[in-house]
Amino acid sequence: AAATKRKRLGVSKNRKKAWIKHSDVNDVEAFLEEQRFDERMGGPVSSKPDEELFFFDKSPAAPRTPAAVNKKLRRNRKLACFRNLEPSSKVKAPIQPRRVRDPDDRKPAEVRETQRQRLAQRLTKAAVDRLRSVARKAKQSTSRFDFEGLHDLWGDDDGASPATGARVPEHRHQKPSLLPAVEPPHPGTSYNPSHADHQDLLRRAVEVEQRRLREERRLDRQLAMPDKRNWPTEQDRLAEMSQGLYD
Repeated sequence: AAATKRKRLGVSKNRKKAWIKHSDVNDVEAFLEEQRFDERMGGPVSSKPDEELFFFDKSPAAPRTPAAVNKKLRRNRKLACFRNLEPSSKVKAPIQPRRVRDPDDRKPAEVRETQRQRLAQRLTKAAVDRLRSVARKAKQSTSRFDFEGLHDLWGDDDGASPATGARVPEHRHQKPSLLPAVEPPHPGTSYNPSHADHQDLLRRAVEVEQRRLREERRLDRQLAMPDKRNWPTEQDRLAEMSQGLYD
């Protein structure tokens, strides 16, 4: 690809300060840095002979370790998580840790011997109390044992217990629900009922409707508006309101 032309800056370089400020010298600095690096390394690589750049490796190849040995070494090697916890320095600490003394070591020998004897007596007494408790519990369990249910296996009596029926749980006598059972629908309400079932369903529906009509007529008779001639008058209202006042 063709190199892109750089846009010329519209600045004046008539002075040394402007020339230094607006001049690009990066390529010159890179060349000088590379030249200084070659001088530190003994000259440029292109001017060195092949003997200084290359050499023949004449050392014998290292013998290959068998796979079984490598596997054993990997198995016995510590895990990396444990190797990271080991100290990186092999130099020992200049300060030796102090010996931590037990508080009992500070006591005199006579006091330590007395405490040891008391502890032995306490342990002996505790062991005796524990054995007595076990014997007492065993005796109580033996006294509570029921011997009436035992029988002689080699005796004349067969010792067979009377046959008892299976005990029915109490919840079997209780109803699963206090609500009435769901009654199945009338056969006449099926998708394709028989003629007799359909007629029976119609008869029951007619009876229900007749009872409803009779109840409506009875209520109409009892709650019917009386005739205007039988309406209560003002005297009837006064007599009703004054009942019990003049008796």
